[in-house]
Amino acid sequence: DNKKGDTIIKASANWDIFNSNYQHVEIEELNNNLLQCPINQGVQDYLNRLSKKSKQEYCVQVMSLPEYQMC
Repeated sequence: DNKKGDTIIKASANWDIFNSNYQHVEIEELNNNLLQCPINQGVQDYLNRLSKKSKQEYCVQVMSLPEYQMC
């Protein structure tokens, strides 16, 4: 049996490097650094509604978008 979706991926973030690389980038500008393809108005509206309390949290939310994963 070759079941799709049974693979477990373990990942961890090195937030020290992230913080060092993005320390001078405002949270509102992170999506410009992370998304390399054009986004439609619906995605822009979604990004505008995301919590911007922490760069790390916002980054994870942006990276979960199909636009990030497909580019």
